[in-house]
Amino acid sequence: MLRVAAAVLAVGAGVPLAGGWSATISGAPSAQFNGNWKLHFAPGGSYVISKAGQTLVAGKATFKGTVVTFHDVSGPASCIGMQAIGSYTWAITGSKLRLKPVREPCAGRRFVLTRMFARVKVLPPA
Repeated sequence: MLRVAAAVLAVGAGVPLAGGWSATISGAPSAQFNGNWKLHFAPGGSYVISKAGQTLVAGKATFKGTVVTFHDVSGPASCIGMQAIGSYTWAITGSKLRLKPVREPCAGRRFVLTRMFARVKVLPPA
């Protein structure tokens, strides 16, 4: 019950996932996915996905209840065209974030974002 109440309050704040999140991937089918990934949501809804300190994707996120929609705008690993937009349900348990795809045409973004992310204190990307 507390988790639901916290989510409702956070949604009213505009960007319920604001701040930094981190996940480590190992043993991926493609070595390019292995490493420590960071996901950062700014208070205005922009987001950055980075690995090893390099920004790979930048975009704009919109929130409606417990659904977040990612719209990749730039970056060397951004999804383009019909794959630029993907939606996920989100849930926070303790300091862990779980994203589950609702509509996700981009395989790379799905592979990274469906990992368990932990909240981290990070400075916003430059």
